[in-house]
Amino acid sequence: MAEASLLFYKSAVGESFQVLGTEPLFELELIQVDDRGQAGGFEQFALVFRGPEALFLPQQTVMLRHPEIEDETVFVVPIGKDTDGYRYEAVYSRQVQA
Repeated sequence: MAEASLLFYKSAVGESFQVLGTEPLFELELIQVDDRGQAGGFEQFALVFRGPEALFLPQQTVMLRHPEIEDETVFVVPIGKDTDGYRYEAVYSRQVQA
């Protein structure tokens, strides 16, 4: 399996991630990756997802599933809504492997 890193997420733009533990189950589409650089051995980036217009996900920690990486716990925050659905952001500061 791939590592859930900035490089992986950049390659996964346009792909869907299943949100686990919600009723009903639904998916978020990764629509944007913002590279915020590296500092002190950490890569910093933000992911922007789009979810369905009919389902709102409040700010919370969720488990995301993608077939290429292990399930990952992520804190998502709703950042707006457009004609295609709700948008959510997850911000990362992840230690870079030496």
